[in-house]
Amino acid sequence: MLEGTVYTGAVGAETQPVAAVASVMALRRRPGDSPPVILTPTKGYEGRERHVSDFLQSAHSFLLLLDLDMQHPPDLLERLRAHGQAFVSGLYMKRAYAPVQHVWFEDDPAFNWPMRPMTRTPPAGALVRLGAAGWGLRADPPERVRGRRAAA
Repeated sequence: MLEGTVYTGAVGAETQPVAAVASVMALRRRPGDSPPVILTPTKGYEGRERHVSDFLQSAHSFLLLLDLDMQHPPDLLERLRAHGQAFVSGLYMKRAYAPVQHVWFEDDPAFNWPMRPMTRTPPAGALVRLGAAGWGLRADPPERVRGRRAAA
């Protein structure tokens, strides 16, 4: 199991289902983990970028990004930590595309651009090695990201 504290950021619209917001607030945390930071930007990617920036400025070891339009189980953080991986992403879909596609990209240690979208359907319940997920989230340890940012 990986050790370290978690910065939890959630992004949503100004109006969200109460049960979804309550599920984020009810996440079980360890000592040192941040309480959920909720942002309601005009554009979702702006909120995610703000959370990544705030995380990189923090002393936390991990970042958990959540959407406020879905309910999350209270043990979510422990379930993610139990995988022992520095980067874990849930399988979620791009709703604006037909056919619907997930937002994972193939693993490429050299991080060649453009990244290849993953087109296969992963087995249910399996961990799959990823190169990136979501809106540009890369499988990099925070210290490597911080080091790259400091060098820029």
